[in-house]
Amino acid sequence: MSIISHHVRTEDYDALTILWRETVVTTHKFLKVADIDQIQRMLPVYFDAVNLLTWFDGEKLIGFSGTKNYKLEMLFLDVRCLHQGYGSQILERLINEDHIQTVDVNEQNPDALAFYQHNGFHIANRDAEDNQGRSFPILHLKLT
Repeated sequence: MSIISHHVRTEDYDALTILWRETVVTTHKFLKVADIDQIQRMLPVYFDAVNLLTWFDGEKLIGFSGTKNYKLEMLFLDVRCLHQGYGSQILERLINEDHIQTVDVNEQNPDALAFYQHNGFHIANRDAEDNQGRSFPILHLKLT
């Protein structure tokens, strides 16, 4: 399993949005369809605000990541690529190459929290709401 990354172009946004939605529907059970729709409308803005990379294993799109100022802002894998070690490989590369130190996780997403803790992050702080003021508590994680 040898993964490679590519910088994302604006014309890739539609494919990433489809991947994002499939993954969020599968992994973020606490979100309602209206919440997902609202976030999805903002994805181009979020994509433009980060160093956005796609990740491939050969020709197969694994997922994408976004980093900014030593923070992992987003990491989404194709649902067919979950639990196969891809996420840990990508995270290791981002730690080593982009020097990420922090990531935020929804408190209601225990699988994501366990993934980041397994990869060396710990809970540093908690907010009762997300950055849009919705009642989705956010855990702020730091690399140990």
